[in-house]
Amino acid sequence: MASATAPSAKYSYVPEILEEHYEEVQFLWANRTAALRSPRFTVRELGQLEERIEAHVQGMLAVGEPMRDLVEPGLSATEATIAFASAFALLRLDKPPTTRLVLDRFATAEGPALDGIREALCHAAPANSLRELDFLAGGDQQPVAVAALEVLLWKSTAKPALDRIAPFLSAESPAARRGAWRMLAHAGLAADPKAYSTAMRDDDSLVQKESIWAAVWARVPGILALARKFAGEPNPAYVELYRVLATVGKREDLARVERLAHDAALGPTAVRLSLVGTLGSPSHIPWLIDQMSDPDAETAVAAGSAFTQMTGADVSSAAIAKLPPAEPTGDAAIDEEFAEEAPLPDPARARVVWSELGPALENADRICRGADVSQGASLNQLATFDLASRWDMAARNRFYGLHGPSLNDLLRFPKTQ
Repeated sequence: MASATAPSAKYSYVPEILEEHYEEVQFLWANRTAALRSPRFTVRELGQLEERIEAHVQGMLAVGEPMRDLVEPGLSATEATIAFASAFALLRLDKPPTTRLVLDRFATAEGPALDGIREALCHAAPANSLRELDFLAGGDQQPVAVAALEVLLWKSTAKPALDRIAPFLSAESPAARRGAWRMLAHAGLAADPKAYSTAMRDDDSLVQKESIWAAVWARVPGILALARKFAGEPNPAYVELYRVLATVGKREDLARVERLAHDAALGPTAVRLSLVGTLGSPSHIPWLIDQMSDPDAETAVAAGSAFTQMTGADVSSAAIAKLPPAEPTGDAAIDEEFAEEAPLPDPARARVVWSELGPALENADRICRGADVSQGASLNQLATFDLASRWDMAARNRFYGLHGPSLNDLLRFPKTQ
C-alpha cells in the first residue's frame, strides 16, 4: 500500500541558507544605495559593504540554476531591492535560460520591478544581451525603452546620440522622463534649454531633481544662474537648486547661502546648515561654532555636522540629544518613539580644532574635510572624503571641467566589472 505522505524533495543545498543569502543581498543593496551619498560612509567602508554583498551573491551562485525556484517570483516584486537581487543573481549565473528569464520579465516590467531589474542589468548584463536591449530601446513601451537605453549607456564605451534620448524628455510616462534626464547626467550631454525650463515645471518632483543635476553633470552654466536667481526669494520648493548653489557656487555666493541658512521658512535646520557645510567657506566657521551652543538640539547637531564636513574633525561630546523625525506624523507619542538620537557637538573642542586648522585654511575659498579644495578636489582627496562630500566634490569638479570620477564611476558596483 502506497504511503499517504510523499517523500520530501532532496536538495543538494540547504534552502534556508540560500534564502538567507537572497535576503541579505536585498538588505545590503538597500544599505549600499543609501550609503552612496551618506556622510557616515567612506570609500573604504563602502568597499567593505560591497564585499559583503558579493559574498552573499557567491553563496547564491554556488547553488547554480536551482536557485531559480526561490528568486524568480522576485522579478515581479513591488520592491525594487527584491527585483534587483533576483535579477542580479540570475544574470550573474551567465546562463542562457536565466538571462532569458530576466530579459523577458524586463520587457514587461513596470514600477519598482522595472527599476530593480534595470539596475541589475546596468551592473551585470552579459554582452550577448545587448542586441536585444537595443531592440527594446526602440520599442513602444516608453519606460522599458528608456530603461533599456540606460543599460546600453552603462555597458557601452560610446555615448548614445542625444537625439535618441531627447524624445523621452517629453514622454507621457514620468518614469521615462526621469530615466532620460538620468541618462543625460551619466553621459554628460546637455539638452535643449527649453527642456530644462519644462522639467523645472514638471508635476513629478523627481523629474525636476534629475533635470537639475543633469545640468550640473553636463556643465550647463545656466543651472548656476538659475540657482542664484531663486535664492533671492527662498522657497522650500527650490531646495534642490539651493543644493546646486552650495555645490558649484563661488565666493560671490557666500551672502546668498548665508541668507538661505538663516531663513527658517526654507525648512529644517539640518537642510539649511548643510548648505553652509557644502559651500565650505572658512568664513562661516565661527558662526557654526556659535550655533553648536544653541539650546535647540537640531540646530546644534546640524552645526556640528557642517563643521565636520568642512574640517574633517569629529567634535562630538558625550551628551546625546533626541532629534525630531525627518517626517513628523503630528502624533507627539509616535514622533518621540521614532526620534533619532545623535551626540551634541562640543563647541570648546571645535574652537581648539579650528585654532589648529585655521591658519592653514582660513584664506581658502572652499574647504572640505580639512582640505583646501578651492581649485577642485584631487583624486587622492576624493578617496579620503566621506561619500556625501565625495559626491558633491566630484559633481563640482565635473561642472568646472576638472579631472575626477564620472557619475557612473560613483555608482558602479566594482565586483562585477
